[in-house]
Amino acid sequence: MTLFERPQRAFQRRELLDSPPAPPLMAESATTAWSARLVGMGTGEADPLGRVDSLMEIITRAHAVIYTRHRRLIELGLADEKTRRLLDESVRIVLEDAPEAARKPRLLALEQAARQLLDPAASAERTDVEQAIVDAEARLRAALRRQQQIADELTP
Repeated sequence: MTLFERPQRAFQRRELLDSPPAPPLMAESATTAWSARLVGMGTGEADPLGRVDSLMEIITRAHAVIYTRHRRLIELGLADEKTRRLLDESVRIVLEDAPEAARKPRLLALEQAARQLLDPAASAERTDVEQAIVDAEARLRAALRRQQQIADELTP
């Protein structure tokens, strides 16, 4: 190690020590974590499709918590047909229902972006996209509430 590398490594270590701790990926209390992520997803955000993407991410993480809880029930010998059906429902939500809800606003946003490239005055036609986003958010939030219920039912 040269004299030049030593100060650099010391700086990197000090930077790591001084940096704030990384936030946890998901708190054990699924309801608390999901509620915390939903705060601030009101209508005032700049990127409406970003809200849909955030909800999709939360739904995916919620399924990871549900899967972990189901595995824990299996390890404890408490899993049965009902818990398997709940896990299957969560899989259906994350792989079918949520992507289907997000599909329409994404397609409309792509169509609108293409129209704006061809005709910049087309920006007045945002109402279809905005309404599709509102509808998708409602469906995704309902799916997330159902996943919260599933996670609560799978708590050992």
